[in-house]
Amino acid sequence: MKKFVIITAFFLFFLLLVHNYYSKPGYFGLIHLDKKEDKQGQYMVTFHKVGDTEKVTLDLSDSKILIRNEEVIPIAESWKDIKEDNTYHVSMEQNRFPYNKIFDTHTIEVFYMD
Repeated sequence: MKKFVIITAFFLFFLLLVHNYYSKPGYFGLIHLDKKEDKQGQYMVTFHKVGDTEKVTLDLSDSKILIRNEEVIPIAESWKDIKEDNTYHVSMEQNRFPYNKIFDTHTIEVFYMD
């Protein structure tokens, strides 16, 4: 019986480790960028999560772009590299979108561009 309890506890601990690894805080997922606008230094994007139809417009002025070689670039320098009608991986390092619901009070910290 003790052996069963120890094996079960180890298995549950292993599952918890795997779960924590794959549910990194901040990862949001894939978005489809519908429109982008530069309004006097405010970098606005309209997008929806892939698989969802709810569109949201956010100001990315304080965001960063991760383009290649894990180099983080301010949005102003990489604005030209963001293309409309494209799909991007998005990470929320702060203010995670809860339950995949998009609220405009949240900010995107990093776009991971493929």
